[in-house]
Amino acid sequence: MIASRRASDSPSSRKSSGRGGSFIFRSAAISQVRHQERLHGYWTQLMQSLLGNTTVTQTTPKVRAEKRQIELNVYLDQIVSEKVPELERQERRNFEKVQAITNRLLTVAWRGNRRCNAYFEDPGLATQVETYQALDVDTFDCRMFVKGFEIPGSFQPISGLNHDVPPGYAFFCVNERFTRGEKISVRTAWQDCIDGDGFLMPGAIYPFFAKAIKDALQYLQDKGDKDMKKVLMIETKPSLVLKILTDEKEEKEGEDKNNTTSKSKESDSDEEEEKEEKKELTVNIVIACKGYNWPQGATIQQPLPKQKPYCELGRQCLADIDDAMSDGASMWYLEARPVSLSKTLQNSRCHANVSRNPVKCSRLWKFCFAPVEDHFFKTICSFRGGVGAPATVIRVLQLMIANGEVQNSWKPLNQHVLRTLMFWQFKKHAAKIKTFPECFFMFLGLLQQCLQGMSCPHFLLPNLNIMESIDSSCANVMKQEIAKILESLEQDTTNLLIYTGIKQRDEEPDQEQGETVNQ
Repeated sequence: MIASRRASDSPSSRKSSGRGGSFIFRSAAISQVRHQERLHGYWTQLMQSLLGNTTVTQTTPKVRAEKRQIELNVYLDQIVSEKVPELERQERRNFEKVQAITNRLLTVAWRGNRRCNAYFEDPGLATQVETYQALDVDTFDCRMFVKGFEIPGSFQPISGLNHDVPPGYAFFCVNERFTRGEKISVRTAWQDCIDGDGFLMPGAIYPFFAKAIKDALQYLQDKGDKDMKKVLMIETKPSLVLKILTDEKEEKEGEDKNNTTSKSKESDSDEEEEKEEKKELTVNIVIACKGYNWPQGATIQQPLPKQKPYCELGRQCLADIDDAMSDGASMWYLEARPVSLSKTLQNSRCHANVSRNPVKCSRLWKFCFAPVEDHFFKTICSFRGGVGAPATVIRVLQLMIANGEVQNSWKPLNQHVLRTLMFWQFKKHAAKIKTFPECFFMFLGLLQQCLQGMSCPHFLLPNLNIMESIDSSCANVMKQEIAKILESLEQDTTNLLIYTGIKQRDEEPDQEQGETVNQ
C-alpha cells in the first residue's frame, strides 16, 4: 500500500495521468466510500443483532417490494390451502345436488310428454360434460339437446350484422343448398317448430318443452318427493330457471362424521352454520343444438403467443380440437336464451330492431363455445407446469366476491367472462407471468381496465364485446371495489386474508404468521 501511494504521488505519474488519471482516482475514491458504507452497514446490523433489535428503520423501495411479494406469497398459499379446497368441496356438493334433481326431473318430463320425447335426446344418454356447466359455485347451466337431425347438415347457422343478427347470436335455417325434396323432409320432421321462411324457432319449441317440465315437477311433488318440494320453477322464455333450496347442515353431516375436528373449531363455526343453513341453488335449463362444422364468423386462435417456446403448446391445443371435431364431437352449441339488453345494447340499432320484432326474437339462438373454452383453459393451466395457476386465481377471486359487501353486482362475472379475460392475459402477457401473485394482480388489473373501458372482445367472435352485456351500474360498483382492494393491499397485505374470509376485520394478524413473513 505504501509503495502504491508513493508511485501515485510522484510528479511523473501526475503529468502522465491527465484526464484518464483523474477518472481512475475518482473511481477508486468512490469504491473506497462504498466499501466504508458497506462496513458501516455490517457493523450496524451486527450491533442491532447484539442488542436484540432486528427492525430495519429505513428500507429502500426495492426491499419493500420484495417484502410485499414474500408476504403475498405466504398469504396466497394460506388461502389456497385453507379456503380454496373448501370452495371446491362446496361446488362439488352443489353440483351433485343439482345433477340428481335435474336428471330425475328431465327424465320424467322426456318420458311423459310425447312431443318432448320426439324432439329431444334422452337426458340419460347425454354426457355430464356436455349437459352441465358451472357458472359459479351455486349457479349452473343444464342443456337439453334436440335430437340429431336425420339428414346431415339439415340446418345452417346464419350470423353477422349483414343479416341483421346481433353479435353472438344466429338464426338456424334449413340448408339453402338442399333439394326441394330434402327441404320437404326436414320440414315434415320438425313440423310447426319451423316457420314459413325455414327457420328453426326456439320460441316454437319452448311451449311444449316448458309444459313437459312443469307437469313432471308437479307429478313428482304430488308423489311426495322431498327434494322436488324444495324446487321452484320460473319461466324465462325461451328457457327455464329452477330455484333449489338446500339445507347445508344436513349435507355436511356425512363429511363431519368422516372428519375429526376439534370441539373448539366446531363451536366457532356454529354461528356460521346457522346463517348458512339454507341456501338457494340456481339451474338454467336451456334448449340447445349441437354444432359440428365450424360456424361462419368465428375465428379460432390459440390461447398462447405464437412465438417460441409457447407456440408448441398452442398448436397442440388446436390440433386436439381438430381431432375431436373430425371424430364427430361437438365443439360448440346453439342455445335458446333470453335476449337481455343492457343500456349499452339498448342503444345499438341492430339489437333494438331485433328486440322490437317478436318474430326475429323467436328465431334467435346464442352461440356457446364451452367445449373449445375447456380445451383452451386446460392448455393455459398446463403452461410451464402450471405457473400462474389460472384456475386458482379465479377461485381466489370467487372467494373475494363471496365475502364482499355487494355480491349481486358481481353476478355478471360468471365463468365465461373470467375465462375469456384469462385467455387474453395469457395470449398477450404469457412471458411476464412467472409467479402466482403476478398472475393474480395482473388479472385484477386487466379486469379493472376492461371495466373502465367497458370493452373486451370475445376470444372466438371478434365482433362481440362481452362487456356490453354488463349494466353500467354494476360495472361502476365493480370498478370501485377493485380499486379499493388494490389500494388496501398496497397499504397492508394482510387485508387479502380479510377479503377472502380467513380473517375478520377486527382480528389482529397471528404472531406466528408475522414471524414467518419476517423470516
